[in-house]
Amino acid sequence: MKTPLRRAYIMGCILHETDMDTGLATINEMLSGDGFSLVVTLSTEMVMNSRSDPGFKKLLEEASLVVPDTSGIFWAGRRAGLNLKEKVAGIDLAYNLLERAGDERKRVFLLGSAPGVAEKAADNMKKRFPRLEISGIQHGFFSEGKEEDEIIDKIKRANTDIILCGMGSPRQEIWLKKHGPKTGAKVGIGVGGSLDVMAGELKRAPKWMIDLHLEWLFRLIQQPARIGRMTILPVFCLSVMLSPGSLKKCEDRSDD
Repeated sequence: MKTPLRRAYIMGCILHETDMDTGLATINEMLSGDGFSLVVTLSTEMVMNSRSDPGFKKLLEEASLVVPDTSGIFWAGRRAGLNLKEKVAGIDLAYNLLERAGDERKRVFLLGSAPGVAEKAADNMKKRFPRLEISGIQHGFFSEGKEEDEIIDKIKRANTDIILCGMGSPRQEIWLKKHGPKTGAKVGIGVGGSLDVMAGELKRAPKWMIDLHLEWLFRLIQQPARIGRMTILPVFCLSVMLSPGSLKKCEDRSDD
């Protein structure tokens, strides 16, 4: 990265001071660089899960770019002193990347979701972004071993630049961290349920709900089974407010 991004620690997890434009510019640098870079769209659920999973927390610490995906993380980042102007939701980041990838002739692989979903997502995105080159598609219901090795080879042979991985957290981040470098891709991003939205399987919240940070409520209405997971947000907020040491701001990455 040419200019190191300021960052904060949210309950021990890194968050970079970034907005959509800064995030896209940073990813563009990764695409022109060497090696593989992991981009994390950080949610409150991921932070809370990392408290009991040291391996996952280490993975988050080592990510090349961590953006505020949810309202809770956006709130905590500002509370920690970062100058955050907006959330960088995974679905919005994905849409912007797909548009730019089409303009810049970067090849994108869609990995994850149920069988058939990635195909629908690819078809819809090619209609939305006619210049987009989808290097390949693969559902997320595969096993380790030979099948997984074949998928890695498939991504590599397709000369993929960007992997959008929608297998749910932490599986998507763990998979990208472990296997991303083997694929020859430059950037891997965990995008959760974004492929389902692109495919039309799930609807996105209306803009007024997004602006009011109520996207979580719209998703809960669509998927009532998520009610148990939604209790994490108040627990996260209370943990931040009641633990003075839960937030720490750093100026740059010079001490990494």
